[in-house]
Amino acid sequence: MPTNFLAGLSALKTGTDLLRVLRDAAKSGELKPDEFASRVGEIYDYIVDSKDALVDAKDEIQELKTRIQALENHQQIDGELKHDGYVYWRDHPDGKRTGPYCVYCWTRDGTLVPMTHISGTFGGTKPSRRFDCAIHETVLVPTGEPVPESPPSVRRRPYGR
Repeated sequence: MPTNFLAGLSALKTGTDLLRVLRDAAKSGELKPDEFASRVGEIYDYIVDSKDALVDAKDEIQELKTRIQALENHQQIDGELKHDGYVYWRDHPDGKRTGPYCVYCWTRDGTLVPMTHISGTFGGTKPSRRFDCAIHETVLVPTGEPVPESPPSVRRRPYGR
């Protein structure tokens, strides 16, 4: 249990115990009129302390619930990711597949960063797909994908020539 919760319950119990003593003293006539105000003030302080501690405990519990939810979400996503040797692809429960996602960003930061697909020939003569991560680097993934034909370059003459 959170410490604030226990402190709140303790202050509430103390306040309740003091209230019971005050009630019994008032019934028996042992309570002097000038003691009443100070005892009520003491009980009030315990009730306020209890309320403050319980509000803090509520906030702490909410923060812990939020952290648990974030961990559960991360765990669910991690279970949906498939590594193809280069990048992550996400197989969603509804059957959709998204990606690719950067392995480095997910492994290091737990951040699912979509990669940008660039077609062409990179790092040699073999056609390949290139995925760029917007956060850090480039990843080369050979696929055998045909290289798109480039339009012929046009030479332009400068003005006046």
